[in-house]
Amino acid sequence: MSKPKQVHFMLDLETLDTAPTAHVLSAALVMFDPITGEVLGPPRDIEYTFLFNAVREIFNTKRSIVFGLAHQNGSTISAKTLAWWNKQNKAYFDTLIKDDETNWSLQEILIDFSRTMTHLTKVDECDVHIWCTGTFDIDIVKNATERYGLAWRLPYWSGKDVRVARQIAETFDLLDHTPEVTHDAYDDCIRQIKYVSAVYGKLNNAGSVR
Repeated sequence: MSKPKQVHFMLDLETLDTAPTAHVLSAALVMFDPITGEVLGPPRDIEYTFLFNAVREIFNTKRSIVFGLAHQNGSTISAKTLAWWNKQNKAYFDTLIKDDETNWSLQEILIDFSRTMTHLTKVDECDVHIWCTGTFDIDIVKNATERYGLAWRLPYWSGKDVRVARQIAETFDLLDHTPEVTHDAYDDCIRQIKYVSAVYGKLNNAGSVR
């Protein structure tokens, strides 16, 4: 019996809280090859135009999708997180809360995400892997999905902690240089993909990944 196809995404959010109910300022969802680190566009053989739209836009623009301070059902804002932004990168934070160029609402992103994951898991029967920092990002997306009354199709084991790959890559000096942390969701996805591919690539070259 052949193994199901594996599909890997890197997910990163910028938020106004650390709780699962956090207000989402911006988001990036990037499909990638874990061995080569190549960023992938949506599959060309997908006939349904309402699938992979968020991934397609992020792939084409190489930018996060920004929601700013637009209303999000049941979301929360933390004074501690606001203080963190003010100290960490106030200039970038100011652009996030002022950006009005996006055509997406959080609800529209969640609908696209839910439909896409349903297609991958139920129709294509793929093993879907969502890489992120611990469970922080995926817990927020799951909570928001359920608050909007949408289906959550991913099993618990789909979530993968990029911090493990980062620790291995840094411990065994698998990277040419340490990627810069910018707190831009898209940039952070690309940075975190480098950690994963450094480990997968090394194991693949050693004949350990099939």
